Amino acid sequence: NSIVDPIYVVDTDLRVILFNNAFKKQLQDIGLKTESITGQILFNVLPFLSDKTRNEYKGVFESGEDLITEEQVNIGGKEFIAEVRKIPIWEDTKVVRILTFTRDITERRKAEETIRHLAYYDTLTNLPNRTLFNNRLALELSRAQRNQQKASVMLLDLDKFKDVNDKLGHTFGDQLLQSVGQRLTDTVRLSDTVARMGGDEFILLLPEIIDAKDAIKIAEKILDTMRKPFIISDHKLLVTTSIGISIYPSHGEDAETLIKNADIAMYKAKESGRDRYFLYGANSSLPIPF
Repeated sequence: NSIVDPIYVVDTDLRVILFNNAFKKQLQDIGLKTESITGQILFNVLPFLSDKTRNEYKGVFESGEDLITEEQVNIGGKEFIAEVRKIPIWEDTKVVRILTFTRDITERRKAEETIRHLAYYDTLTNLPNRTLFNNRLALELSRAQRNQQKASVMLLDLDKFKDVNDKLGHTFGDQLLQSVGQRLTDTVRLSDTVARMGGDEFILLLPEIIDAKDAIKIAEKILDTMRKPFIISDHKLLVTTSIGISIYPSHGEDAETLIKNADIAMYKAKESGRDRYFLYGANSSLPIPF
């Protein structure tokens, strides 16, 4: 009774033979009757339990092994994630009772999800970060190799972004980066990945392309959409970007090489006047301009 989590024990007929105060309080909180719980069939005490739960109890009685499950529960309009432990109680060589221990783990799961999100997503733009991008790229290269398909890595850098920060401030710059991330996501395909590498640099993964022309079409779309004015805090801002493109397997068969060659092509685009894309040369150490 000193334990704050609901606990109850059922026999082989699934009758409640023992419970703690927390279980009784849980029933009272959701408006269920708590008189004469002892001896009642569990499914009469908790009418919202499913046939799945009934089968789980049957399985524990038959196997004699603990069972731990997580369930999305809706009781009396309150939704939460419950961790449910069913622990067999033995007499001689037979399971005669099952102790059930339930715990609300909603906040724990939310905290874990927050930590997981922070590990794989950029906190400013909510786009995938470098770690998640690299994971997806590795998976895509394995799949592309297996299926003999092509893929593209595209590296983007905003032109003269430093001037924006210097003249309007970092808060304004952050809002611009958020808008750029959203605009890029809206421009590419659902199967593509848009990630933020850091600063004003973004990177794209384009899976299942037929040839370089598919990547070029997307690069042209990005250049066109980026040329449209951004409205940030009542400021009308014209922004352009420089794009470097590499194609698997022509420009590299591993992630590091593809990203490096896309980076080389991007800086060549900047050196050539910005607001353009470059495709890295398949048979040359120099990028081919477009």
